[in-house]
Amino acid sequence: MSERIVFELRVPSCAKVKDVKFIPKYNFVAATMEYEGRAITFLRTDFLEFKPEAWDYAEKFSDTQYSEVIPEVVTESIKKCGGIYISRDFHQTTEDGKRWVTSGGKTRKGMSYVQAECLAALGEIPEMESSLIYGVVYDMIGKWLIATESLTEEEWAQSPESVEKQNEILNRDCGGWTIKELLGDIFQFEWTKERFEQKWPVARCGIPHDDGERKYPARKRYAYKPDMYHSETVARTMWYFK
Repeated sequence: MSERIVFELRVPSCAKVKDVKFIPKYNFVAATMEYEGRAITFLRTDFLEFKPEAWDYAEKFSDTQYSEVIPEVVTESIKKCGGIYISRDFHQTTEDGKRWVTSGGKTRKGMSYVQAECLAALGEIPEMESSLIYGVVYDMIGKWLIATESLTEEEWAQSPESVEKQNEILNRDCGGWTIKELLGDIFQFEWTKERFEQKWPVARCGIPHDDGERKYPARKRYAYKPDMYHSETVARTMWYFK
């Protein structure tokens, strides 16, 4: 069975649409879906520029700095569908701690990039391919939140460190939805497929970081060895049509 079209949304035939989101400026902007308990969020992004964003202005994009190779099948799916499909939840574990799942368990925090890629590959959906999110997709999430006035650029790029203030942002009414409803906790330290110098995987920090010499903004890129374990990192899946 092939996918179906609901409103302007391309839906995998196996998934159930839970809700759609509209705002006056852009009309249809997002949808929530479910497949076998997995919470899937579609963000319409065709009104945004599909390119990486340096939230820390010291970051540069080139083969010797930050870059990533995005397969044509991924970019074509995003273009054809007009947006991105991502898991609302980070990868989780069941109560017995033995099986990793997309939804319905406890968030797994702490993993290497290699482990993050393996977890993302477990979230397959019929008709679609699964992947760890790309760095540009991470940036598109931020730009979508700002464009839809779900939060301000200051709240994204200079996120509050207070958990109480973070929860206020995640749970406030954004015009018929909350950020938490669509994206879960956006203040986590999240792996992406972006690279530094074409070899070191990049994780993105959801809150400002102080190393004792300088305070770095939220959303900054941090590069690590692929097999290096990091105790604070989480992983999210994205999907695209084959």
